[in-house]
Amino acid sequence: MMPIAAHEAWFAGLDVKRILTQDIACYIPSRDVIGMPPVAAFDTAEDYAATLNHESVHATMPAHRVGRDMGKKFSQHALAAEELVALS
Repeated sequence: MMPIAAHEAWFAGLDVKRILTQDIACYIPSRDVIGMPPVAAFDTAEDYAATLNHESVHATMPAHRVGRDMGKKFSQHALAAEELVALS
C-alpha cells in the first residue's frame, strides 16, 4: 500500500468531498460526500486508507461518475450488491 501522503494526493484527484465524522465511515449520496473519522480512529494509517478507498468506490455511484442506479430505495439486495462492488 502507498504511504498515506501519496494516498491523500491520489484521493484529492478524485473530486469527491470528504467530511469529518465521529465514528462512522460512509458515502452520503444526498450530499455526494464521504464521511470519514480521523486517521487516529483507525488502528493504522493503512486501515484508514483502505476504508477511504472503499467509500470512494461507493462515491462512483452517481450519474456524473459511473452511474450505478440504486433506485429511490436501497433494498437489501441492492445494498448487498453495492457492497460487493465496493469490495472489488
